[in-house]
Amino acid sequence: MDIKIIVMINVILWAFVGYLRFQATKVKVKFKAMKTYGLTFLFGFLGIVMYLKNPNYIMIVNFISFASAGFILNICPSGFSDRGILMLGRLHKYKNISNYEKEVKFGEVTLKFTVKRRTYYLYLDNDQITDIDKYLQKIGGINK
Repeated sequence: MDIKIIVMINVILWAFVGYLRFQATKVKVKFKAMKTYGLTFLFGFLGIVMYLKNPNYIMIVNFISFASAGFILNICPSGFSDRGILMLGRLHKYKNISNYEKEVKFGEVTLKFTVKRRTYYLYLDNDQITDIDKYLQKIGGINK
């Protein structure tokens, strides 16, 4: 692989990671959207594959870059912000949420919301749902 392509891939990757971290700073009430350690393994695996294809020092730096990006994405919080629900860097604005339901079963709370014909599910603990309810009352609800 050409060094220019490798540098371009890393610049795009880190711009994306920077954007996700910037979005994550706006989170007011945090929750865990999903088990994100798979992202760390995926990015590490991509770095290893690129290294095995062309083993040199540049690819070692590339592997470290990919693994670090996966780790940073792993620690990015998801949650409720002033503008919407942030899940793994993607902001779902409150005005675009058409359906919002809360369901309690066996000590686990499921939040179900629909954005543009796609339904998302959040599985939360009871202590998290009380924080979310307080925050939603404070900002005036989902469909503002």
